[in-house]
Amino acid sequence: MESDIVKCDKCNIVISEVLAFISNKIDVMDEESLVRICNSAFSVKEILEAKKLLFNSLPTSQRMKNRKRDGRSQRDLEDVITLLKNTDPEKIPIFVARDLHKLPPVTFDHIDVTRLLKDLVLLRSDLTSMQEEYVPLQMFNSLKSEVDNLKQASIINYFESNVNMKRGAHLINSHSYDSGPMGLEYVSMKSISSQSPRSQIATVNNSNHKNLSLTERKETVASNPHFVDNECASKIANVDAPPHAQVASTSCESSCAHKTTNVTSPLNIMECLSVNNMSKPIDSQENISRTLNMDCSTKTKLFSEVVNIPSQSKKEKPTEEWILVQRNRLKNKFIGQKGDFNAHPNENFYNELISFCEDMDWVCADIVKCGLVSDTHTFVSDAHGCRRWLDHVVVTSAAWPSILDIWVDYDIYWSDHYPVSVKCDLGIIKSKNECKSVPKSKVAWGERKPEQIESPLGVCDAMLDADPISENVVFKITAQDVKKIVKNMKGGKSPGHDGLSIEHLQNAGPHIARLLSMFFNLCIGHSYLPSDLTKTIVTPILKNKTGDSSLKSNYRPISLATVVAKILDSVLETQLSECINLHDAQFGFRAGLSTESAILSLKHTVEYYTSRKTPVYACFLDLSKAFDLVCYNKLWDKLKDSNVPHEIIAIIKFWYHSQINFVKWAGVLSDPYGLQCGVRQGGLSSPLMFNLYINALIVELSSMHVGCHVDNICVNNLSYADDMVLLSPTIGGLRKLVNVCERYAAKHGLKYNVSKSELMIFKAGTKSPEQVPPVTLNGIPMNVVTSFKYLGHMVTEHLRDDEDMDRERRALSIRGNMIAHRFKRCAASVKITLFRAHCTSFYTCSLWARYTQRSLSALRVQYNNAFRALLGLPRWCSASGMFADAHVDGFHAVLRKRYAAALCRLRASTNTILAVIADRLDSCYVQHWVRAHAIK
Repeated sequence: MESDIVKCDKCNIVISEVLAFISNKIDVMDEESLVRICNSAFSVKEILEAKKLLFNSLPTSQRMKNRKRDGRSQRDLEDVITLLKNTDPEKIPIFVARDLHKLPPVTFDHIDVTRLLKDLVLLRSDLTSMQEEYVPLQMFNSLKSEVDNLKQASIINYFESNVNMKRGAHLINSHSYDSGPMGLEYVSMKSISSQSPRSQIATVNNSNHKNLSLTERKETVASNPHFVDNECASKIANVDAPPHAQVASTSCESSCAHKTTNVTSPLNIMECLSVNNMSKPIDSQENISRTLNMDCSTKTKLFSEVVNIPSQSKKEKPTEEWILVQRNRLKNKFIGQKGDFNAHPNENFYNELISFCEDMDWVCADIVKCGLVSDTHTFVSDAHGCRRWLDHVVVTSAAWPSILDIWVDYDIYWSDHYPVSVKCDLGIIKSKNECKSVPKSKVAWGERKPEQIESPLGVCDAMLDADPISENVVFKITAQDVKKIVKNMKGGKSPGHDGLSIEHLQNAGPHIARLLSMFFNLCIGHSYLPSDLTKTIVTPILKNKTGDSSLKSNYRPISLATVVAKILDSVLETQLSECINLHDAQFGFRAGLSTESAILSLKHTVEYYTSRKTPVYACFLDLSKAFDLVCYNKLWDKLKDSNVPHEIIAIIKFWYHSQINFVKWAGVLSDPYGLQCGVRQGGLSSPLMFNLYINALIVELSSMHVGCHVDNICVNNLSYADDMVLLSPTIGGLRKLVNVCERYAAKHGLKYNVSKSELMIFKAGTKSPEQVPPVTLNGIPMNVVTSFKYLGHMVTEHLRDDEDMDRERRALSIRGNMIAHRFKRCAASVKITLFRAHCTSFYTCSLWARYTQRSLSALRVQYNNAFRALLGLPRWCSASGMFADAHVDGFHAVLRKRYAAALCRLRASTNTILAVIADRLDSCYVQHWVRAHAIK
């Protein structure tokens, strides 16, 4: 049989289907999947012959092992893959396939069946757990109905089942009942505010009324107490009313001349001092003392209509929104209630009444006016002559200022109660038709004609419209856009050369947004900016305070522009964001993404490969002064390719070419200078334009079939502004990615800092390459490190988080000691606030998934000791107790909140790389977040 393997020594080409397939997939796939596919697609003989050919073709010192037991094909494939990875890619021959039908029908973005099987297992276990532990829908609806009933009971309290109906806390709609304690009922605000005409009071014979049952009495008897329109009646229409009602009306008539009326009814009476119940304006200069009219002929609302307590009709359950609205409206209503509450001071009913008033924000007016220490009493027992204070006056907080005085009329007596009189000043109620006086403006405005007022620009509008440039303007800034930006800008920032800050514009009045929008539209329409707007003060900021302050590389320039320029820059940034589409591998300065997102993507990708026995080669690249080396001409071309409106590009070009900078040092300004390249430091639109400048590099790297891929998503590069990391399962693939970066940097005027660029090899357990071929950047080999600080997070070759936790522990110790030393004389509440702000934030703590218990305990002890030192507590006090007393989250509570927040952000993100992590149920980070909240 003719051999299918051919080797050409002259052209360094080897014909082998096995080696061609492995060399094509080794830069993308993980070793576990690659071995499984090759083992199922090729025979044992083909694998063994390919291995022999490879060892004979490469100048390697490794000895070829002969396998004889079961599984030898898998181990032979592992030897082939290991040899290809450990060999310098330049020494590996070119492998080609002659019979294409022998190759497995798998592309580089093959389906990960293992992942699907694991997800199915996890979903099955979760479904079983849901069926066993989760409550059914019927039980949930029952619980929801019970909660709604409790909410209703908190607003409308009915005491029929708990209190004696005859002397209990309940509204009695009849005069024939004996006097007794009356319950304080909630008032239906809807019925109070209604403007329906008042119905005539129906009369019922008292003798027939006595023969009815309690339920029948509620259905048939209309209550005699009712509302009045601040005026007295002249006669009594209800001849069947009880004797004490006639006495009340007589007392009312005799006192009308003095504009004072006594409350002579011993029954429960509600008085509503609402604006809606006023029939005419009230003289605010007079203090009018008025009470209730017992006349039944007046067209007034019945008390039962106002309170709206149905007898046998089905009670409607108020919704939660209705309850909140009624509570808010109830605080602003002029409502009062007088009657027998059977609440003698310092007894149970009295305590309940006071508690009710506190909850509803009401006032027990008679207690406040008369005082508890007074000898006030409203009830004298016929049996043994004891005196008790049972009748009270309860009003809302809105009606409380109208109460002038309250007293008990001891000279008027019937039954066993004395009447209570209330003197009110109803002048505080303002009429709806009252007009507020508007102060005259002291600003002397010039006279304007109607035709000038109709146009926002006056006579200048026609002149501007005649300009041919104004006809071509597509993008225009509205006053609402400017107003929103001014409102959302944070204060406390350093001003520019004009000394104005954002606080000046936020308090400049409502017309400033319209003026600025007009000004910005003129600037954009004419592609021109005033010279004062382009002036910038550059302030050097020391990067490392412990470093050499004489080196200019240890300073970071911060540009301070005028506040008007910042608003215009924010407007341009908003427009650029709508036009520019960035690759998902760019995480810097984008909404919904942060350094945590980039670090999570890196660690998840590495964990995906290392868990499949595949080491990952990572190259951390550092661009030297990347923001200062942006070429303007290339940036303008990229803006045009992104379909940015030409007006925006024109105003940006003018801004950059006419910008004038001054360096401020020790209060002295340097000579002015311009910029030939680089985006403006501190500009709001600068990060977005820099992301656009290197976006083409990210797109080119992601389009290569080289490097790490997870679920068909390319993650061979991750960027956060100018910080980039390249990921590949092989050295050969990493070299290809680095070469692309070098060519792009040379073409766009960027420079890589070789001394700060590092190479790291993430090991797959105990499996690690024995020899690592060098990776060069600009012809210089990069240093190989075992740990790297990526975006402030310590990343190690084994993905252990102990080193990063120790970094955070040291930082926590510094912050805690600093706060305890500087604020030791402050109050405890101030110290607790400072602790929450500075000591409960652990940077990237949500990414801690692999650590020892010792590291976690050390950080927890440091957290507890920092709080003890700040408040001066002894070291042996209970940690949980001190955090509970101060209402501060404990250490584990802080971590759980960070885990939950990270999981919510991950699942809500639209980024494709983060979506892959959220969809993978076998991710160690997602599982760690879920386990932290699981009930054990």
